[in-house]
Parts: sequence; C-alpha cells; structure tokens
Amino acid sequence: MIHLVAGLKGEDNLMPQKGERLTPEQIGLLRAWIDQGADWPESASVKVEDKRNHWAFKAPTRPAISEGQECRLDPEWHRQFRFSPVWTKKV
Repeated sequence: MIHLVAGLKGEDNLMPQKGERLTPEQIGLLRAWIDQGADWPESASVKVEDKRNHWAFKAPTRPAISEGQECRLDPEWHRQFRFSPVWTKKV
C-alpha cells in the first residue's frame, strides 16, 4: 500500500486514483503507523462477504403459498387491465 501511495510502482499505479495525492507528511504518518504495527481497531473492520452470495447469482424460486391462502387478483384491476388498450390493440 505504501508503494502505491508514495508512487513507487509507477504513474499507472497511484493511490488515490481520483482526487488529490497524499502530501509527503501524510505519507510519512502512514509509514510510521505501519512501522508501529498498524493497529487497526475492530470497530473499523470491513465485513468481507462472498460476492457470489448476491441475489443475482441465485436461481429464481416460486414463493410458497400458505395452506388456505388464495392467490387472486383484484377483480376490478383485472377487468381494467384485461380491457385496456394495451391488450386489445391489434398489431
């Protein structure tokens, strides 16, 4: 990380990629922090999740309908939708 921040890996690998670069004083503070053991508080930890667990990677499934539960459309909505110009138009 310090190599990227200090620009030791070349102009193509600078951090931060956008915005102002760190000043030499800021880079010195970062180096000192790393040299001291880089104590990172647990409260600042980032939770790493498996990106393959995202909903977009899961197969679609039909939701279960509880016993006794009916799956009906609102009759008024169904009547309006069925006779709307979108569905009655001949192409």
